[in-house]
Amino acid sequence: MILSCSLFVFLTLLFFILTFRKSDLQRHLPPGPRRPPFIGNLHQIGELPYLSLQELSSHHGPLMFLKLGFFPTLVVSSAEIAKEIFKNHDMAFSGRPKLYAANRLGYNGSAMTFTLYGDYWKEIKKIVMLELLSVKRVQSFQAVWFEEVQVLFHSIALFCGSPVNLSHLKLSLTSNIVCRIAFGKRYCSNCVVWTH
Repeated sequence: MILSCSLFVFLTLLFFILTFRKSDLQRHLPPGPRRPPFIGNLHQIGELPYLSLQELSSHHGPLMFLKLGFFPTLVVSSAEIAKEIFKNHDMAFSGRPKLYAANRLGYNGSAMTFTLYGDYWKEIKKIVMLELLSVKRVQSFQAVWFEEVQVLFHSIALFCGSPVNLSHLKLSLTSNIVCRIAFGKRYCSNCVVWTH
């Protein structure tokens, strides 16, 4: 009995210490609501996150620090501050987190989507813009888009008079276009998507 009471008191004290202590780093962060350990501010985000964030920013200002679980999050709800961040301080905010999956799948972070901002990223971006995303290259795939949209309309016509799941058809359309451009094959040959 004494052991369980001691454990309860210890855990309660630990909870309050973690909740109310401020480190040197926290003293330099923008204002934000109090955040309990482990869940952070997740309990303050409702079913409509944009309304919850608007309400929180009305109390704590246009630049607000939240902790969503273990993830620190900076919320900017002012156009002037966003312009300042992206125009004058873009280098501080342009990095990407180092992820294990990105290193394994992206050749040690050398793929364009996972590499850190710098000279290497600028060079890869130049190559992608010139070779893959140029106007001429994108327009060369216009026939593929046209054929896949025709397949989509044909699939919708097959369900004439019955409900159609447009979300699945849209996903199928996108997957087929990307796979035909990248691999020369369709993602799914039978693109009729049932609604159940």
